[in-house]
Amino acid sequence: MSKPKPLTLFDEVARFTRTYFGTDAPDHIAKLITIHLHKPPQLITGPELIGLMDWIRGAVSFLEEDQEIIERYLTELTNLTTR
Repeated sequence: MSKPKPLTLFDEVARFTRTYFGTDAPDHIAKLITIHLHKPPQLITGPELIGLMDWIRGAVSFLEEDQEIIERYLTELTNLTTR
């Protein structure tokens, strides 16, 4: 039996994003990564994710009005970059 592949940072980002904003929300984050970093989302690094936080804030603001939820989500993403 082979070991399961370890989750990438984007896998974890997608999981949190789906939990907070619904099943299609990770696609928005993936597009931001692809457009701004010119790379596949699965290759994003922690520092790159931190650099996209303002763009991510803007994207999820279209999906959720409650700023407290958005801030909690962004805190969770930041925490992912230090694991």
